[in-house]
Amino acid sequence: MDTLRCLVCQGQSIADSDAEMAGDMRALVRQRIAAGRAPARSVSGWCSVMATM
Repeated sequence: MDTLRCLVCQGQSIADSDAEMAGDMRALVRQRIAAGRAPARSVSGWCSVMATM
C-alpha cells in the first residue's frame, strides 16, 4: 500500500493518508489480498483501473 498514492492527497501513500478515499482503497486492497490475490497484482490492478479514468 506504500506504492499506491492517494488520489485526494497525491503526495501521500494510501497507507499514510487520512482521506476517506484512501481508506476505501486500503479496504479493497486488503480484500483482494485476503481473497488470495498477490499484493503486487492488487497494486497493478489499481494502476490499470486508474489508467482508464
